[in-house]
Amino acid sequence: MADALTARKAKTRKGKKVLLNKAPKVIENVKNSLLLKGNKTNDLVTSVLRDFYQLKNPDAKFFYKRHHATLPFEDASSVEFMCQKNDCSLFTFGSHNKKRPNNIIFGRLFDHHILDMVEFAVDSYKGLGDFKASQNMLGSKPCFVFQGDLFEVKDDYVKIKNLFLDYFRGKIVDLVNLQGIDHVIAVTALPDGKILFRHYFVHFKKSGTKLPRVELEETGPAVDFTVRRSKFASNELMREATKQPKELTKKLPKNVETNVLGERLGKIHVDAPSLSTLKQKKMKGLREPKRKRPMSDTGDAERNGDQEDEEEDS
Repeated sequence: MADALTARKAKTRKGKKVLLNKAPKVIENVKNSLLLKGNKTNDLVTSVLRDFYQLKNPDAKFFYKRHHATLPFEDASSVEFMCQKNDCSLFTFGSHNKKRPNNIIFGRLFDHHILDMVEFAVDSYKGLGDFKASQNMLGSKPCFVFQGDLFEVKDDYVKIKNLFLDYFRGKIVDLVNLQGIDHVIAVTALPDGKILFRHYFVHFKKSGTKLPRVELEETGPAVDFTVRRSKFASNELMREATKQPKELTKKLPKNVETNVLGERLGKIHVDAPSLSTLKQKKMKGLREPKRKRPMSDTGDAERNGDQEDEEEDS
């Protein structure tokens, strides 16, 4: 299905703009997320999906009534097709059954195929409605806090950390205003393997100095996860997915260095000069004497005639 969608050609001007927007670029668009409900869900799973949609909004799409019978771990073709159709490279899938109750799957795609995904069990949950704190502004940037040695030591948890960062970071920018960071996402990995997801609102208060005093107020959702299954990309595929285009790689200037004082120094290589072709100012003593012009015959005859006239007059 994905190949048929890729080979589809636009027939209108609007369709051409849509395909052009989905085409690969040097600087990619913001990663959108698609939230899907499985064939069977309960109120808890639906509430978790709705709250994560609020965190990811406006870069997210939530299908409330659409149901998918196949799980991504069993058959990912339907999820890949829906993500490609809606131009989403991230997805969240919620389901509930007797074998795996309160099931949430986070995943991402590369080249319209599953790159990696992790399946979690929701042990406890408090939604946005259970907290009275104010919500973050639409499109604001979050501050991430990852706590626990597992995020630094265990390979699976390092990849889970990378997945959460890629999912919630939003648009990549060079500079961020301090007032634009109004919420904090804290993820804690316990020694028993559980992952605690917490969300806080940031209050900037007066401190008597230039820097404000920061206070955190929990605003939800607060979810306790347990890792069930995971499917990660190979090293070669991950290297291909994280490759930077040549247009974005900065070329380092050659023969340029910075000293201890911060001054920029450069070296210039010049070929050895040839003294024969080198132009120099010559002294008068070294200059060649000018050659006298030879006198012509007519000039000698005129001079002889003038001398004879002078003798006759005398």
